[in-house]
Amino acid sequence: MDTGLISRRYAKALADYSARCGEEARVYGEVQQLAGLYRQDLPLIEALHSPVLPIEEKISAVSHLSPTPLSRSLTDFIRLVLRHHREACLYIMFLSFMELYRERHNIREAELITAAPVGPEIEESLRRKIQEWSHCTVNFRRRVSPALIGGFVFRMDDTLIDASLSSQLRTLRRELGNEPIRKI
Repeated sequence: MDTGLISRRYAKALADYSARCGEEARVYGEVQQLAGLYRQDLPLIEALHSPVLPIEEKISAVSHLSPTPLSRSLTDFIRLVLRHHREACLYIMFLSFMELYRERHNIREAELITAAPVGPEIEESLRRKIQEWSHCTVNFRRRVSPALIGGFVFRMDDTLIDASLSSQLRTLRRELGNEPIRKI
């Protein structure tokens, strides 16, 4: 069984169904939230895989993770997945749906790693420049890593910009280490 193929088909069905219901953006937000919680909640995974629990109780367990009631599209989708005994693929379906949504709406994920926290004005300036360059909407994940010493590392798709001081020191160390030492 190819879980990737199954997950993509189910994700496409969810995307099409939620778009027809006018809930695509809402479902995307809910799926993002549930995918983040899904990995951390072992009792939920056990409940979903339990052959004893009825489908409605499993749906109730998933919907209790969300602070707001789940959309009709997502509830119907989860019911369909459970009815066809595909709960083992649910997390991968969520990931496939998020990827498909970003593809359809020209959204790219980017990661900005800095040595120290940056202000929102710097992040917004960088976001505008990246959006002008890539002609898409960019979602930033920010992370602070003091190991960079200074500067930043930016990743988006296949693009990597490493302007960190630690990287420059590593390059300098490598280049200086290759030169023979001359004694006079």
